[in-house]
Amino acid sequence: MEEILKHQKVREDGFIEVTFHKKEDFDDYLYSQIQRDAQCLPCIKDNYHSDIVYFDTQDCTCLSTYFQQHIFEEQELLMFFILLFESLIALNRTKYFYYDISNIYLCKHKPYIRFLVIPINKDPWQYEESQIPNFLYECMKQVKLQQGWYVLGCLCVAWKQQLALPSVVQSLYDMKKRIYKRSLFDKFRKKEDQFELKGLPDHVRYPSIGMHTPNSKEVIEEDTYKTVILFAQDCYFECSSTKTQYEITEPIFCIGRHSTSHLCIQEPQVSIHHAQLEKETSILKDLGSSNGTFVNDKRIQECVLHHLDKVKFAGREFIYYEK
Repeated sequence: MEEILKHQKVREDGFIEVTFHKKEDFDDYLYSQIQRDAQCLPCIKDNYHSDIVYFDTQDCTCLSTYFQQHIFEEQELLMFFILLFESLIALNRTKYFYYDISNIYLCKHKPYIRFLVIPINKDPWQYEESQIPNFLYECMKQVKLQQGWYVLGCLCVAWKQQLALPSVVQSLYDMKKRIYKRSLFDKFRKKEDQFELKGLPDHVRYPSIGMHTPNSKEVIEEDTYKTVILFAQDCYFECSSTKTQYEITEPIFCIGRHSTSHLCIQEPQVSIHHAQLEKETSILKDLGSSNGTFVNDKRIQECVLHHLDKVKFAGREFIYYEK
């Protein structure tokens, strides 16, 4: 991976910035697949620098941090590792993941485990087998356990024998059946679908400081999936900087960073699902965005829009027009 990536760093605003050595190493198709996979951290391209991508870690906790702060009960650890390894197996059927616990994140909402998957234009699956023993060793070294060592013993055997992940999962299931009493095993089996991570810290929303180029100029990506109109009918938003107009045609008009939004703003300060406008009532609602929705420079949760109101979604400003 080092020969592909120039650097990978965590920014002050919580985003992870990844820079490729060569822009040709970036894979557009894999990038589009990452965008559609809830198991992957949201990935954002820098349209001004084709060798840079950003990953949004908001509301997530790094696995290595979780290991440092949380002390597991043995049954809890068993179920956690089964969930982790099965998630990895499912992910690696279609995407390559570099096995590093610093690239794994935990969330209070499903999917509980999310991965930093880098869209590289290579075929590195041949290195996967050699990575797994090191990955298992790091998990064993960093995890904290209250009592009982059967789970770590199982991982230690898998590490020494250099087992593949499916074999490790099967060993954990076999150990669960063999070690725990039948009644306890049944109790776990009934609640497996309801398994939740314990002890995740309340995540503090990070401030917005914008993406910056090497010359410290703010980068604003051009909107994609936009509806440009020549003659506005009924009502529309007009971008203050580009003068692009976005016709409001849907009963519920969605604004956000997600590609399916009616007004798609590909900027990291904008939340995936940022706000929505009810066309019939002209009611604008903020959807719990990180950096806020503002009407005439006042942050709002919900309000009625009027003709020529100035609306900001995070830092991007629009003028609202209606007949």
